[in-house]
Amino acid sequence: MVKVSNRRMPLLLVLALLATLLSSAGSASATTNNTVVGAVPAIVSSGNYTLASLNIDEGVIGNIATNDVIVVTLPSGIQWQSMADQNIITTHGKTTLTATMHEASEQAAYITVTDINYGTGTDTAYLRIPFNVTVNSLGSGNLQITIAAPGTAITAESYSIGHAVSPGAAISALSAPTRGSSGQFGTLHIIENAPNGITAGDTIMAKLPPGFTWDVGSAPANISDKTNARTASVTYSDRTATITMGAYTAGQDSGIYDLATWVTIDKTAAVKGDIIVSISGAAIVTGNPIVIGKYGDYNTASFVIGASTYTLNGESALVVAPPYIKDGRTYLAIRDIGAALGIEQSNIVWDAAKGTVTMTGDKVVQLTIGSNIILINGAATAMDVAPEIGPGERCMLPAALIAQEFGAAATWDAATQTVKIK
Repeated sequence: MVKVSNRRMPLLLVLALLATLLSSAGSASATTNNTVVGAVPAIVSSGNYTLASLNIDEGVIGNIATNDVIVVTLPSGIQWQSMADQNIITTHGKTTLTATMHEASEQAAYITVTDINYGTGTDTAYLRIPFNVTVNSLGSGNLQITIAAPGTAITAESYSIGHAVSPGAAISALSAPTRGSSGQFGTLHIIENAPNGITAGDTIMAKLPPGFTWDVGSAPANISDKTNARTASVTYSDRTATITMGAYTAGQDSGIYDLATWVTIDKTAAVKGDIIVSISGAAIVTGNPIVIGKYGDYNTASFVIGASTYTLNGESALVVAPPYIKDGRTYLAIRDIGAALGIEQSNIVWDAAKGTVTMTGDKVVQLTIGSNIILINGAATAMDVAPEIGPGERCMLPAALIAQEFGAAATWDAATQTVKIK
């Protein structure tokens, strides 16, 4: 056993130790099972962190031996929180392994196995290495540590115990409906890149173009993330909405926040076309600017029973599946209805395993094949018919049921066998 008395052994001495051990390695083979244990956290800034642990399982009794030495090296920009020696005691069944961890430098530590007690059992020995570190500077990607144990049967490899990400959040619009007057447009969708990617007190500003102002009477004053771990306040001043992030009240998961946009249109000043919201604030990484809708005439779509095409705002397009009549009701493909409502196809998701289709616009609507229950923002409502699989293995449903949920109307012209959605 190599004994080292200086806790702050220079890195060169560690390398010399490795070289000595390498020269005596013989034919030892790496046969331990090494796994990362616990959550691999996302790191957004400098500070002290407890990263995932590394568990070394000898696999076969005898693959870890007393006096084995393992050298652990941290990536650049990260150092051990403490330079003091610490004991590591790991129990697996009736077997207990004891080791001493010495920080040789800010980035390198060596671990000496001091005792293995198998008791009366036949459980293999575990060595679980903790990583309590200080992050001084941060790059991007995985935080890779390396271990080396020449002359032993311990696997030498590198492992990811953390992940560096940029702080902040990404922002997008869930839909971009067309309206000819004031009202609700697309929902601003904010996703933190990592837990606490937006810190308490951070602000995000969303500014409307000239001719458009926020409808303070309808727009929400607060938004909460999906787990209600924290709430953000929203204040409005003419064209600018300011979102101020609150503090966490529960576990710090990556937050997802949705802000419904209610807009007042001054028709004497507003320009028809896309309503582009400018996003500012240090917390935003991606998503500027955002199109939340279009000021103009409503979408108007016409579908003829049995036809392979339909018209949308006067232009012809192919249907996903031809409409048909059943029990006196006109059935359209869900994706065709979504196109008529201005919902992006990427926001219409089919889950074949569950037989569900989810449409995300200003609200989230979920349907299940064969069920007359529709979920609207998670709340269940009964329908008088159930969606079914129609031509081309497509999900079909009477158009009026979906159109009304997204603020449109479907009308029927028996003479021309046409369904119109507006």
